[in-house]
Amino acid sequence: MQTSDWLYEDGFEAEKSIYEDKLKALKLLTKDFMDRAREHKERPDAMEALDQMLNISTTFLDGSKKLPADLQYFTEVEVTTLDKAVKETLEWKEKLLAEQAATPLSQAPVLTVRSIAEKINTLDREVNGF
Repeated sequence: MQTSDWLYEDGFEAEKSIYEDKLKALKLLTKDFMDRAREHKERPDAMEALDQMLNISTTFLDGSKKLPADLQYFTEVEVTTLDKAVKETLEWKEKLLAEQAATPLSQAPVLTVRSIAEKINTLDREVNGF
């Protein structure tokens, strides 16, 4: 029986708890779809934020590498760690963008907003750790 049929037939006089149970079942059925739709909608903004963080990190890194030794207040480890984080993030981004482009919209995304946020946080932590 379709939900709309139930609603206008048996559901017309159903108790509140039955409606709540039906709503839970509907939400469970649509959860994957709604998650994919949310990811698809939010991914462009997340990618823009990642690109901005990569730009900030790269600019900061390039500036720190150009400082003369007597003015350098970053350790070699700090510079190397940030450089590695930037390179790894760029490689990760390219790889996952390609994988996501090959992933049908009907499947779970491989490039998630959460994973993008984690990369942004890693870069931010490295830049602010300087």
